[in-house]
Amino acid sequence: NTGKLDALQLASDLANVNAQMQTLQGQLGSVLGIGQTLQDVTAQRALATNYTNPTARPIVVYGAGTSAAAGASMALVVNGSVVSTSSYAGVGAEFGVSSIVPSGASYWIVAAGLTNGNTLKKWMEYR
Repeated sequence: NTGKLDALQLASDLANVNAQMQTLQGQLGSVLGIGQTLQDVTAQRALATNYTNPTARPIVVYGAGTSAAAGASMALVVNGSVVSTSSYAGVGAEFGVSSIVPSGASYWIVAAGLTNGNTLKKWMEYR
């Protein structure tokens, strides 16, 4: 059948492509970035407080502060492991931490030597 279309083969190929597309669409629900936005959660977060990522996707957590004293530092902890640290030897510099937090993981930020009573200037989450 040279030059002729094989309707059965085309139908089989189309069914295979459709199944693969369905699989990919199902996986997109757990991919970082698709349908997520950067949100300012500063007012809803506190240092040294355990939070859990309740979403079905990983999120990105960003924390920023301003040093009030030499040796100011902060750390982001995910599931009990320090995953990001930052420190500054001077006064008045802004510095921060960030990391991806898997779905269902616990996370928190600890800090010392920040301005405004040792509080973060900004806590953002890409969720």
